[in-house]
Amino acid sequence: MSPIPKVQKSNWRHWQESVITLLFLPQTAAVLLKDPLKNRAVKMWSKWWSSMLKVSASNAVSDSTSVGIPTIGQSRL
Repeated sequence: MSPIPKVQKSNWRHWQESVITLLFLPQTAAVLLKDPLKNRAVKMWSKWWSSMLKVSASNAVSDSTSVGIPTIGQSRL
């Protein structure tokens, strides 16, 4: 059995921020799925997304996130 190496130093702040980012991304990215989860957070985010989409890309054919993202990308070019 090999011994566990000792860590001389660690950037705990970096690891903490990385974990927070990893936890945050799935919550916000869930609305981008074709069949998003149905909970209050996703519903609120979806409503916010729809309102921002109407302002940012008024020429969008749909307020769906899967349709809206490419539309916003093309309108910014």
